[in-house]
Amino acid sequence: MYKFISLLLLISPLCIKAQDTPQDFGVWSRFNANYKVNKKINITSRAAIRTQNNSLTLNQNYYQLAAKYKFNKHFNTSFAYRLKNMNEKYGNIIKHRFHNDLNLKKKFDDISLYLRFRTQYQISYIENNEFYERIRLKTSYKINKKINTYISDEFYIDINTPLYDKNRLTLGLEYKINKDLDIEIKYIRNTQLNVYNPDIMNVLGIGLSYDIN
Repeated sequence: MYKFISLLLLISPLCIKAQDTPQDFGVWSRFNANYKVNKKINITSRAAIRTQNNSLTLNQNYYQLAAKYKFNKHFNTSFAYRLKNMNEKYGNIIKHRFHNDLNLKKKFDDISLYLRFRTQYQISYIENNEFYERIRLKTSYKINKKINTYISDEFYIDINTPLYDKNRLTLGLEYKINKDLDIEIKYIRNTQLNVYNPDIMNVLGIGLSYDIN
């Protein structure tokens, strides 16, 4: 527990930004339904809603279907398709996103380290298609059988540019309600980079995850 608190104190200065930088706030809520096909294959269905403008307006809602294959306890990969309904200035538009994850995990007693490489491609019929490589580092600490905490930092690289143009810092807590149902609460700070007037988005994330079998 002391190791985790020390880690938070070490990284907390990264959360502090200049107060004159324009910032926004939103709530991201999602529900996952997980189906375990066998010991190696898992399928997840997700529905989510995200808000913006101090959570007064809808930013997007989406549905996602993903399949994960586990090679061993240290390495797995997943493929996902996301259908997004985006609230843009000129109206609602539909976008299609595909991504592939490569996940590495190393466990040390109650502390686990994760490294994720995500390649994502988003198709829009009225905007330029987006092509990103994302790299996420994550550390989690298991407090007890029901409670798990984590911190992560993610780097977004625009392949079309290519520029490192976004950073996502996340602090989260997961609570196991019962053997089938988990709840997650997290704080996310999205920071736009390499632009003259960067956007900063502060997010309260709430998620439920249900295991069908």
